[in-house]
Amino acid sequence: MGIFKRTFIRVRKLRQAYNSLKYWEWTLDSTGAMILAQTGGTSTDFGLKIVPTVVGQYVKAVYIDADVGSALVVSGQGVFRVDLDRPVTTPLTAWDGNPDTVSWFMYNNRGANTTARGGARAIYAQSRNRLSMSWMRGIDLNVRCDDVGTMNELWGYMVRMEIYGTVSDLVIGMDINMSQEGAKATEEYGLRIRNSNASATANPYNDAAIKIQRDHVNNTGFNYAIDALGATYNPIRTAFIRAHDDGTVCADTGDKTGGGANGWITVVVGTATRYIQLYA
Repeated sequence: MGIFKRTFIRVRKLRQAYNSLKYWEWTLDSTGAMILAQTGGTSTDFGLKIVPTVVGQYVKAVYIDADVGSALVVSGQGVFRVDLDRPVTTPLTAWDGNPDTVSWFMYNNRGANTTARGGARAIYAQSRNRLSMSWMRGIDLNVRCDDVGTMNELWGYMVRMEIYGTVSDLVIGMDINMSQEGAKATEEYGLRIRNSNASATANPYNDAAIKIQRDHVNNTGFNYAIDALGATYNPIRTAFIRAHDDGTVCADTGDKTGGGANGWITVVVGTATRYIQLYA
């Protein structure tokens, strides 16, 4: 009886596998690329699922190793590309607030790690120049609203950090760590914020380059807008702020109050315009 039961289970699993695969087929396009496409049936939780057991630091679940095969052509479309389209035939008619998502990466620690508790990262990306190039970036992100598009909000980059347990030593929303150990470049910045809008009639200025806000009455916000104290060494070499001398917002000459100042910086406190006098 046992052998018949095991055979029945195996046949049932084969039937389940067939039912999940019979509406999928591999085809070749005109360039010889291999395509896995759904040809019918209903949508499932996934089209292709890989469930390996990774043991060892250098073991990969999926490994793609590609070479650029031409000295005249660049690989501008990426070694690995994922497209998700919402066609005109399936517009949203109801929405629960969850967005369409192209890629989802999730790391879960379920171990009660003790002495050597380890660390984790959901995404690691590196660009590395081993000889000679014009330029290189670690990550390029782009979000775009076309000229015929309308929407309520557009965010270029969003970081959400949540702590409901205990973090003992350090909490940082974003860390920029520069190790410039080569020759001095023409310009070097830890963070650069630009307004590259070329249309002077549409929206020539933004409200602020940096906005700091407190979203709930129960939290206390931040102690400082900028903390340049430096734990061991003074991090500021020449001046705390360098401003453009336009004679309106900032000026290197003149006196706003008759106190013999050598210039001023304009600040807005609440809704009132005020001035910080500068002295040589």
